[in-house]
Amino acid sequence: MRNRTKTIKYIVSVFLSILFIFLIYQIILLKKPLNYKSENLKANSKNTCVSEFSTDISDNIVSLSQIWASAKEYYPFWTSEKIKLWDDVYNNAVDKVLELNSYYNYYVEMEKMVATLDDGHVAILPNNKIKEEIGVLPYDFDYYDGHFYIIAKTENSKLPLYSEVIKVNNIDTIDFLKKEIVQLIPVKTNNAYLYESMKRLMYSKLGSEINITVKTLDGKIISEKAKYEIPLSSYDKVKFNNAYVELPQTSRTLYKSHTFTLAELEKGIYYLGIYTFSNNDMVLEFEKNIIPLLNSCEEIIIDVRNNNGGNGENGENILQCLLGDNIKELSGYCQVKNARKMAIATNFGELDDKLIDKDLKDDLEIGLSMLDSTYLEKITPSTSENSSSKPSIKKTIKPIVLISHKSGSAVDDFAAYAHSSGKIMLIGTNTRGATGLIARTKLSNGCEFIISSQKIYTPEGVQIQNNGIAPDYTAWQTIEDLRVHKDTTLLYALEKIHEK
Repeated sequence: MRNRTKTIKYIVSVFLSILFIFLIYQIILLKKPLNYKSENLKANSKNTCVSEFSTDISDNIVSLSQIWASAKEYYPFWTSEKIKLWDDVYNNAVDKVLELNSYYNYYVEMEKMVATLDDGHVAILPNNKIKEEIGVLPYDFDYYDGHFYIIAKTENSKLPLYSEVIKVNNIDTIDFLKKEIVQLIPVKTNNAYLYESMKRLMYSKLGSEINITVKTLDGKIISEKAKYEIPLSSYDKVKFNNAYVELPQTSRTLYKSHTFTLAELEKGIYYLGIYTFSNNDMVLEFEKNIIPLLNSCEEIIIDVRNNNGGNGENGENILQCLLGDNIKELSGYCQVKNARKMAIATNFGELDDKLIDKDLKDDLEIGLSMLDSTYLEKITPSTSENSSSKPSIKKTIKPIVLISHKSGSAVDDFAAYAHSSGKIMLIGTNTRGATGLIARTKLSNGCEFIISSQKIYTPEGVQIQNNGIAPDYTAWQTIEDLRVHKDTTLLYALEKIHEK
């Protein structure tokens, strides 16, 4: 009988281990009622929740296995060390899940598991049972240049808007985040991971509490034991007082839709806010409704800081319209599987090289890489038509692009295209650093797992993952400007235009 590869042996052993653990756990479950005292059999909501979670334990373990397998199938960043870590993380997660008693704690365990992939696209979309156990604070936070602030609050909450959060549970905020939250955050790009850690602090198990200490704008120190009191299902219905910025009062709005805002800031200086790259009709909308309004435009500030991503080709086409030039393409890699080559690897993986001819040996080497999930083939992420087929503006307009660590994916692409053109100034903070086509996996417990399937590089050959695109000039929003609704980064861009 021909030998199988170590990879196949490992998969089989992991499966058998899981099956063994599951059977033992079911036996324990069957025996437990015999030892219960009568008073413990009284129905209450807590015991009902625990019992229901125990009933779903098999689906929850299978879902961990689906996450493990999906990452092995799609993830384009594997190394031998990372594969070993992923296998260990998976086995540890299975062991821990057997000891848990709530859906929320199970969700946290899934977060910890997938965060080790260091992929900003990674996410676990929770099922309804998990959502029922999630509570949200009556505050929203933001991160500005090493500091954390309250930028939204409910009417009856105690801590003032614009206050700096200096401690959480009596620990300096950044130390608390690194100790308790960062391990749940998959993105590792500078600035982005701290911003998203602070956003993650907003929710926890429904009804739990956390101590928050702030310094107000006038220097007062205030503490509050804040409660995760807003059910996630009701969050959208709760009214918040929000901090916000606006365009300068002298500006004049020329066009507004769900995708774009076009305004004249000053004579010859225009502002274009782009809120998404997901709208499939946005390029046509830009050509039809935006371009005709740019006749008097000499400088344009393009704002993608609050863009939720989407299709990078839409951004590429818009830049082609503005610049009238070919855009330098991004490059990338993705995993490729071939059933024949993988079958060869499972059959011949341990045979003497002398018994295999050259062609078969080549297929064998590729097949082994495919089994290890480390075989990548080069791709061209964009399939856009040449810019010559796109209507372009019949005059020279000098663009500036505002970027932020809050936005990535198609925004990463847009910033990379802009930077490589050599004609566009980038202002703000580095982009989020997570791009490439995502893969989605529906899990047996009703959750959904999302992961990157492509490794993308800028035209200059720099990997975007966990790096993002750096600005030419760094500019942060200040809390003082936010208080009076001024956009610090936009005003900085205007200064740069006036300096020319």
